[in-house]
Amino acid sequence: MSMTSEMEGILAAVSDEFANAEVFNDWRPPDGEYTAVVVGYSDGISTRGGNKYAWWALNGRLLCPGTELDEREFTIGPFRSTGLGFLKAAMSVLAGEKVNDVTQAEPILSAAVGKVINVRVRTTENDRGTFTNTNILAVVEDVPKTE
Repeated sequence: MSMTSEMEGILAAVSDEFANAEVFNDWRPPDGEYTAVVVGYSDGISTRGGNKYAWWALNGRLLCPGTELDEREFTIGPFRSTGLGFLKAAMSVLAGEKVNDVTQAEPILSAAVGKVINVRVRTTENDRGTFTNTNILAVVEDVPKTE
């Protein structure tokens, strides 16, 4: 199929936005508990069903020496202003204390870059579909050494 002039016009209109677009990674490790280093942070505002919401996401890199999962990157989150319980839990674990101020999401989550954390990946199904969640369990104080 060749590109039509209409298609060329549409693509030209989004060319700059495409060049600066973030690459989304929706791969998740199999269900289980893992140690990972936080290697990235992103946030934004999206709209679903006509309603705007804020979102925050971390990118993690698995620390699983000697396995095919070692150094694979995955998304932790996204955490949304429409699911405050998951956001509050992540913020509280990362801060080392209960956090009651949602406006601290950006400083707490962005400061997680470089931290080593323990996470649990769990897939559940309900009448709305299949969902894979990644919960932050703890910040690791003693970083495992890899050789």
